[in-house]
Amino acid sequence: MSDKKATNPKDVCGLTKPAMSVMPMNVLYEILAGLTEGALKYGRHNYRAAGVRSSVYFDAAMRHLAAWWEGEDIDPDSGIHHVSKAMSCLTVLRDAQMNDMVMLDDRPPLPKAWMDNAKTLFEQILARHPEPEAPHTMAQADPVLEPGESSTPHSYVVEYKSKDEGDWWDRVVRYPGSSPAAVDAIYTSLSTAYNKAEELADTYGLARVLQRIDDGEERTIKTFKQGEGQGARS
Repeated sequence: MSDKKATNPKDVCGLTKPAMSVMPMNVLYEILAGLTEGALKYGRHNYRAAGVRSSVYFDAAMRHLAAWWEGEDIDPDSGIHHVSKAMSCLTVLRDAQMNDMVMLDDRPPLPKAWMDNAKTLFEQILARHPEPEAPHTMAQADPVLEPGESSTPHSYVVEYKSKDEGDWWDRVVRYPGSSPAAVDAIYTSLSTAYNKAEELADTYGLARVLQRIDDGEERTIKTFKQGEGQGARS
């Protein structure tokens, strides 16, 4: 008979401890990128030494979430996803709470029963509209491609150039110092790509949005001209 045990004795002890394996490491690394940016700018763990003001981190997190919700995925100042930047803000705020370093809890005074009142109000609104219209989303703005035309239909690139120059276009770069793999600003939202192109057209003269068809193949789907606003799309 074998003297080997059916399980490792460490299993019993290990299974009762926090399971780091449930954390998605790709998300963790993006949060770390946001925290590293803050450490380089302000000094690592400055929030534990100096403390924080609640409203500062609430405002910062909400700005990132609002930018993402309105179609901007990447924070242009850092090159980090807005959602990850928001989580970095909340990580600092929660650490300060856990370590008694919220030096100013400047949240507003508590309102009276606001959540219950809001819930009742929304229930009444929903009851009055039992058959609501479908929501309008960014996905609805994407062009419909021919069958088999693209394996990645929601991938767009923005280019721009001067009206006075010849046939050349500069690609939008995501942020200074980006790696070769991230040189192109890839947009998954067509409306976001349109907004960026319109902004660049106003600055440089011309801009266009290209759609990725296959690896290495792209086609122009919209062109924007300076001073023509929404009417510039051709």
